[in-house]
Amino acid sequence: MLLPRFLALCTGLYAGIGLAITVAGTASLAPALVYATLYGGLPLLAAIGLWRQQRWAMIMALLLFASQIIRPLGAGLGLAYSPPISLGIPIWSTTLARGWLLDLLALLLTLALGWLLRRSAPQPAP
Repeated sequence: MLLPRFLALCTGLYAGIGLAITVAGTASLAPALVYATLYGGLPLLAAIGLWRQQRWAMIMALLLFASQIIRPLGAGLGLAYSPPISLGIPIWSTTLARGWLLDLLALLLTLALGWLLRRSAPQPAP
């Protein structure tokens, strides 16, 4: 099936861009390590597992992308940078960066991973 491989490539691209942003960025060490782990290391590990069609990797990637679907706008939210790839649509009030961002890429990847995870669940014996 091509869907796990496609999701592995998307997650690997997400990780690669996340690591490149971390290396090129000028943030201090602690936020850079958090960003590299959250947007580089975890997606890379999930991409390897997705390529091998491991169930734990599907769950890890699903949780990672589900946590990115809706997030607040504005500075000072704890991370030095935004997610590496985002197809975000601002919702609610965006004046003075008080709105929310709906990330369609994260939503689509979460739905695809959820469908794949449900499809790969062990079937009960009759």
